[in-house]
Amino acid sequence: MPRIPFAFAALLLALAVPAAADDDDEEGNEWLRSGWYISLNGSYNLEDIKSEGNAPADNSLGAGIRTGWHFYEYFAAELEFQWINSFDFKGMQPTDSFAGLNYWVWTFGINGRAYLPLPVDEESFWNRIQPYLMGGIGLQQADPRGGAHLPSTGISYDDYETSGSFYGKVGGGIDFYITKNWGLGAEVSYMMPVSETSLGQTLRYAAVNWNFLYRF
Repeated sequence: MPRIPFAFAALLLALAVPAAADDDDEEGNEWLRSGWYISLNGSYNLEDIKSEGNAPADNSLGAGIRTGWHFYEYFAAELEFQWINSFDFKGMQPTDSFAGLNYWVWTFGINGRAYLPLPVDEESFWNRIQPYLMGGIGLQQADPRGGAHLPSTGISYDDYETSGSFYGKVGGGIDFYITKNWGLGAEVSYMMPVSETSLGQTLRYAAVNWNFLYRF
C-alpha cells in the first residue's frame, strides 16, 4: 500500500524539478504565471489510526505553512510543515487500552501538484479557479503525551520516545485567486506513514485544509 503514494509523488516531482530549472518565464496567462508562493493553513484531521484493539481517538485541529514554485502553468513543487494539536485516545476506564494517551504530531515534506487545465480563454474569470491533484513524501514525528500509563506495562505515556516515520500522501484541492496575488484554497489529503510509533500505532489520518495564500 505505501508504494502507491510514493510512486505518485515521485512521478510528479520528477516532472517538477527539471522543469523548474528550465522555466524561462515566457509571457502567457497571467493567472497561471510562474513564481513563488507561500500559504498558511488550518486543518481538521480525521483520525484513521491503526492500533491494538482499534482504540478510538478524537479528531484534531492543526496548522501549517507551505512555500513553493508554480511553473509551466500546470505544475508546482512545494515544501510543507504541518503541526497537529493532539490525537486524544478515549477510554471509559483508566484500564482501557491507551486511555489518556494523546499525540502531538509534526510533519515536514515535499509535495508535487498537477493543475487541471480549464477549457477557457486567457481573459476568462474562471482562470482564477485552479483545481489540482497532489502527492507528497516526507517525515512524520509523533510525540506521545499524557499523565496516564499503559496498563500492560505500567509505564507513563510521557516516558515513551518521540518516534519518526517516512510517509506518503495523496490528495487534491482547489485554489481561488481574489486578486492576482492573494487567494484562498481548500484541500483534502490522506496521510500514510510507513512505520509504527514507539507505542505500536500507525498514525494515519485524512486532512481537510483551508489555506490563505500569496503568490509573488
